[in-house]
Amino acid sequence: MSEHAAKRLDEIDRKIKDAISSFETQIGELRQHAAALLEEIERERTRVQTRIEELLIDQPEGGEDELQRLRTTEDRLTENLTRASTVSRQLSDFLQLLSITRQQWGEAGSLPGLEAAQRLTVRQAMIRAQEDERRRLAREIHDGPAQVLANAILSVQFAARVLARTPQGIPDSLREELERIEQVLRDGLSETRRFIVDLQPTMLKEQGLLVTLRSYIESYRRLFPGQIELDLPDSLPPLTPEQELAIFRIIQEALHNVQRHARARRIGLRISVGPAEMVIMVEDDGQGFRPSAVASTSAGGFGLHGMRERAEVIGAQLTIRSEPGQGTTITLVVPLGSAREKSQAAARELPHAEHAEKERVG
Repeated sequence: MSEHAAKRLDEIDRKIKDAISSFETQIGELRQHAAALLEEIERERTRVQTRIEELLIDQPEGGEDELQRLRTTEDRLTENLTRASTVSRQLSDFLQLLSITRQQWGEAGSLPGLEAAQRLTVRQAMIRAQEDERRRLAREIHDGPAQVLANAILSVQFAARVLARTPQGIPDSLREELERIEQVLRDGLSETRRFIVDLQPTMLKEQGLLVTLRSYIESYRRLFPGQIELDLPDSLPPLTPEQELAIFRIIQEALHNVQRHARARRIGLRISVGPAEMVIMVEDDGQGFRPSAVASTSAGGFGLHGMRERAEVIGAQLTIRSEPGQGTTITLVVPLGSAREKSQAAARELPHAEHAEKERVG
């Protein structure tokens, strides 16, 4: 009887794994459909809004009928956009829960309880609120300080041209001062744009994680005077948008910590992909610290805490190994989906392929 019961329990265990994997695949497909529809609605609304602006500029006294029709269409598209965004977000959250459920059942043979699901929901909401605030700040900086700096550059250039046309011309000292002011403004504009990209990495959605990381490292080189070692694969397995964003934010925070605190001369960023997991490693030869001694209320501790929360939301494991004087190594292990899920996703999506890269940058 005991042997028969054990076989039945093994069969139940297998069926649970298959059911979770199958449901995860179905929800993943629905999320992709919802995300594609969301992008389609966004493009159509942008097209309608552009046409409305053209009518207001080119035909301020006419085109009332078309304008009214377009505004009605815009309102309907905005309503559909809100609905599609909600559905896509909820499916993404549910997919993360299923991924963690599959992982926990495979490792411990148990399912997440209600309390664990509630904690995950709270963390997802907190991270979403952070990203929403980042997007809002990026828009305000783009429309505010960035535009002010761009206009100031144009004003300095205009002043230089006007003065150059005067009979006496522009004195060398004044020309040099205007050039200096213009360069200062350009440097400020470049820094402002870099800050906007840090807040809202739109390239991540458009070109994928690998391209975004390479671009980010190029920008980071201007801030970090030491060596940067990259070891990146030529392509990555299919990842959800939530996984890509979490991985990027964790790498971003790790590099910021090196710049602010580590006093390092070398940084290494390595990504390796296995059949069941992807491993991301950020290491430096800086002054190091004791992770257990960093309070969550401090600036550094808050950053580490945020990294751990982002990792937990996508079902990943984050480890921080550091000792004073021994540098720091941050390792993120991201579990990949089932073989069935990966093969279906690979058939649906083109990977962001890039050449394999191992480079040292001084």
